[in-house]
Amino acid sequence: MTDATKQEPTPSLGNLATIAKVTNDPTGLDTFARYVWQAKQVVRQWLTCLREQDGPAFAVCEQIEDLALVHSDKVRLIQLKTRDKGSWSVVAMCESGLDALVRSYVNARKAKCHELYSYELWLEGTTAPKADTASFVREPTTASNDVRARLVAHGLIRAWVDDFLQRLKDVS
Repeated sequence: MTDATKQEPTPSLGNLATIAKVTNDPTGLDTFARYVWQAKQVVRQWLTCLREQDGPAFAVCEQIEDLALVHSDKVRLIQLKTRDKGSWSVVAMCESGLDALVRSYVNARKAKCHELYSYELWLEGTTAPKADTASFVREPTTASNDVRARLVAHGLIRAWVDDFLQRLKDVS
């Protein structure tokens, strides 16, 4: 038997060392690391679907929003945002989070079903201690003229701003 005809032994899957031998590309790990918090929130909410009476019927990921919790009479649309440094100001929320919720709201209005939806912005990390941010988080309908203008700049029709802010149920 020549060297060319020798067969290599078939590797065993008996331990992790076999898998660890293969050079890997860490891109997937790096990407997932940025979304661990969001994945945890989705799993937590999915578990509420197992409640027989007061939980949602099911959860839908990455369809209309990051997470949609579908109840028998309503849909909660949730935008999940991570922040690895600094706090969340209301301006930062407008640029990253509320912009997506505005798009979902506008699309629901066009489909004439917006009254079935509530909108939530879940934030990883802390919110800024400034008065305008604290006020907005406590009660979105108190949004300043600047915040309202930013929402309009993201495509919200000016006449719809109050309705959107009333449907914005949770900013935390």
